[in-house]
Amino acid sequence: MRLPQLELLAGVLILTPFTQAQLPIQRVVDSPDDSTAFGVAATRLGDVDGDLVADFAVADTTAIPFTPPDEVHVFSGATGALLATYVEENAGDNFGQTLVGVGDLDGDLVPDLLVGAPGHDFGGTAAGKAKVLSGATGAELLAFHGTANLHAMGSTLAAPGDLDGDGKSELLIAAAGENKAPSWGGIVRLYRGSDGAELFEFGNGASTHDIAEGYGQSLAGAGDLDGDGVIDLLIGVPARHDSIHGRTGAVEARSGADGSLLFVLSDTVHPVSNQAFGRSIAGGTDLNGDGVPEILVGTSGDKETGQVLGAVFVIDGATQNVLAKHLGHAAGPGSLGHHVAFVGDVNGDGFEDYAGGYDYGGTIGYSGFVQVWSGADHALLDELATGAAGFGSCLVALGDVTGDGLPDLLVGAKQDREVQLLSVAGARG
Repeated sequence: MRLPQLELLAGVLILTPFTQAQLPIQRVVDSPDDSTAFGVAATRLGDVDGDLVADFAVADTTAIPFTPPDEVHVFSGATGALLATYVEENAGDNFGQTLVGVGDLDGDLVPDLLVGAPGHDFGGTAAGKAKVLSGATGAELLAFHGTANLHAMGSTLAAPGDLDGDGKSELLIAAAGENKAPSWGGIVRLYRGSDGAELFEFGNGASTHDIAEGYGQSLAGAGDLDGDGVIDLLIGVPARHDSIHGRTGAVEARSGADGSLLFVLSDTVHPVSNQAFGRSIAGGTDLNGDGVPEILVGTSGDKETGQVLGAVFVIDGATQNVLAKHLGHAAGPGSLGHHVAFVGDVNGDGFEDYAGGYDYGGTIGYSGFVQVWSGADHALLDELATGAAGFGSCLVALGDVTGDGLPDLLVGAKQDREVQLLSVAGARG
């Protein structure tokens, strides 16, 4: 992280600050409840309060019933002010374990929010629920329920974009504990955003019966990979079993038009057991200008060097070749690849850049970091490390919410009960 310039003038040491655009920490938003669960997940919403600046939501979610209850808070992107709070229906719902902004689904010009509660008991113990909340009123617009014990509906969520051309994003929802022979290890469904109708169902298929695969542990829109004019889908399966190397993990690319399997990604160069290839994924951005979006894959268990450091892969969406691989470094007990995101053009070269999060791994007091790389040549642009406890618990690209012309990042520091709004140090400077 770049430091302020020190100047010696007339024997006096002068600390010359950078402009606001170059300061890494732009704003700190504290937990309204002073909770160490704050920052377990977050998402960009769009403009909820009408000030033309994108707002964001942050989850305050625990794995067991606590006081205060699980909550999701909506904050102003412009000021950090609290705009709304949504509370779990029942203790132990895990409300907000996952959440994603879905755009305006009900036509009131206010973006809405999809929230997962995989511990919700309607339909069976921990059958799970995912629901769309109105960004204007908080009212429940759509609801999706698991139908048996431990289905954990809502365990992972994504809003891949508008696949059917009606102007509303579709909804991608995983039920981590649901199994339908011959598929095991989770089910993922695509729903129409306008009315909640089910469009496709995805599972592991006949090739495997491994209940531990974690099918759908990460989900994302891919952009149009096959050139048919329809947005395609990415499904992470980070514990998928390789008959030679063990649980290396994989990512499936699925057609948004008919649900068919387009291709499967995995590490074919340095595969290792428990690599967690597909722990995080992102798509929809064309880095190399060939008209096909690239794919980011986080592999939090990668140990190419013999030590578990994690990695971030950049994969060509057209050829499935690896364009770059970034390894974590031995800064502590966490690993790189828990989060990945395309973050916008931070250095003004006309190419979108991307980031990966080095999570703290659950160790009390440990601080992770976020690395940002160039989308043009994959060079490291910056490493953001503020020292906050639990820094790296979530990572969200917000766009420019501070008005300085630079994309901003929202990074969770769960153990410090806060999220931090940051810009890349020295960007375009």
